[in-house]
Amino acid sequence: MNLRNFLLPLAAIALIAAAAWVSFDLGYSSVPPSRTVSFSAPAVTPEGKGLMVPFKLSIAPGSGRLLVDVGSVSFKEDTELSLRKARAAAEKYLDAPLDWADIVLSFDAGDKVVAGESAGAAFALAITAAYLGKPLKGDVALSAALTDDGTVSPVEGIEEKIIAARASNKGVFLVASSQQIKHEEQLVNATGVTIIRVNGLEEAAKYALG
Repeated sequence: MNLRNFLLPLAAIALIAAAAWVSFDLGYSSVPPSRTVSFSAPAVTPEGKGLMVPFKLSIAPGSGRLLVDVGSVSFKEDTELSLRKARAAAEKYLDAPLDWADIVLSFDAGDKVVAGESAGAAFALAITAAYLGKPLKGDVALSAALTDDGTVSPVEGIEEKIIAARASNKGVFLVASSQQIKHEEQLVNATGVTIIRVNGLEEAAKYALG
C-alpha cells in the first residue's frame, strides 16, 4: 500500500476527533458553573411588622427546573410564580436563555411572611448575580413585584419594610417607580434610608449588583 494513501485516512480521522473535542470543550465551557447567592428581602408579618428574610438562590446546570424549598407552604405558590417571572426577567436582561439551568430558592421564615410576590424583583436580581458571578451589594434592599413583561410594580407594606431594612443596616431601598410611600419625607429623615425608584431590572441592577 502506498504510504501516502495510508496516512491520509489517519490524518482525516485525527482532524475529525480534534474538531469533536474542541466542539465539546467549547460547549461545556459555555455553561456557567454552579453558583449560589445569599441575600435578604423585605417582608411583612401577618401582624404588620417588617422584617428581612434571608434567602439562598442557586443556579446550576440542569433541565430548567424551578425548585422552591420553604419553611411554610402557605405562600409557596406565590413564591413559585414570582420565581418564574424572575427567571423570565433575568433572561430578558441577560439576553440569554436559562432553560439549561436548574434554579433552587431556599429559605425558612416559618409562618412570618405574607407572600413571596413582593420579592419577585429581588429574585430576578439574585438570578442575574448568580449567572454573572457577581455579588449583590449588602447595603441595598429591594421590594417590588414583577409584571409579566418584566417591569416592576408597587407592593404593600413598604413603610414597614423600609424600617426593617434600616434596622438591618441597609442604606439604599429600591422601589417601583409608581410606588406610593406614606409620609415619605418624614420616613427618610427618621431612618436615613435613600429611596430610589426604578422601572425595571436593568435600572435596579445598576444600584444592586456589585
